[in-house]
Amino acid sequence: MSVDYARIENTLGKFAAYLANHDSICVSVSGGSDSDIIVNIICERFRRYLHKIHFAFANTGIEYRATLRHLDDLERRYGIKIERLMGVPIPIAVRTFGVPFVSKQTSEYLQRLQKHDFKYEDLPFEELWAKYPQCKVGVRFWTNDWGEKSRFNINWQPGLKEFLLSEKPETRFSAECCTISKKKVLTEYQHSIHADLYITGERKSEGGARAGAHKSCFEHSDKHGMDHFMPLWFWDDETKAFYKKVGGIQYSDCYEVWGLKRTGCVGCPFARNLESELKLMQQYEPGCYKLCQHVFGESYELQRKFKQFKEVNK
Repeated sequence: MSVDYARIENTLGKFAAYLANHDSICVSVSGGSDSDIIVNIICERFRRYLHKIHFAFANTGIEYRATLRHLDDLERRYGIKIERLMGVPIPIAVRTFGVPFVSKQTSEYLQRLQKHDFKYEDLPFEELWAKYPQCKVGVRFWTNDWGEKSRFNINWQPGLKEFLLSEKPETRFSAECCTISKKKVLTEYQHSIHADLYITGERKSEGGARAGAHKSCFEHSDKHGMDHFMPLWFWDDETKAFYKKVGGIQYSDCYEVWGLKRTGCVGCPFARNLESELKLMQQYEPGCYKLCQHVFGESYELQRKFKQFKEVNK
């Protein structure tokens, strides 16, 4: 791939229009590379709108020190204020609801089933629904009733059902930490500033569940009454690297020193490169590594067992 110069110009044009036509704008700052690009574009090209822009960082309670230092660097470089928000810390959320496991969808459906004292049973849909009549959605997930190729089935993760049937883990599963430790506190802040536009750094090329979540880089008013702008949605890695160079942008040490490709929620079991991230974390921030082991260790161990199970049962 080559640098998409037209995409950059298109993005800048959209920035000019959306910033001009909204009155209170919330920019989600993660300390990661995508949000660094967005902050640079706003502060270097559209400073005239800073009076109505609010930069916000949701502290989940598990954050790299390198990221927190980088937020200070961004404030000094651009002369801005980044609001540090704190809701229910992830360690408390996990202790209260359960650990993330494999994927958000899997965690949510297993949590639904566990609320009804679910026993890992290999029964057809009708029999299982008769046993758990209050959890039809979870039963459909477990019995692959959504259709052969649906991503809402447990078979979307090959071997997972067989693994859980053999393991019968007592672990409580949940993806609530994502919502109550990050999304909820950001939404509450957006309401407090009466935001009519929020800007985030998702990119389609990163793949995963996000890739199919949006069809455009701009979405009109959501359930919270705000428009949503994702400036980098259609940017590829080459275009992003080019803009970093010409903009003289310095990412956090997580990227520049450790070599991470993305940060996301620290230590999240959903991470595609979890094991390599944990090794780097142990090397550069051992305190954070120990905290992640304490909070997510049960999930890490179970996911490693699942990986071994798949290898043996190929």
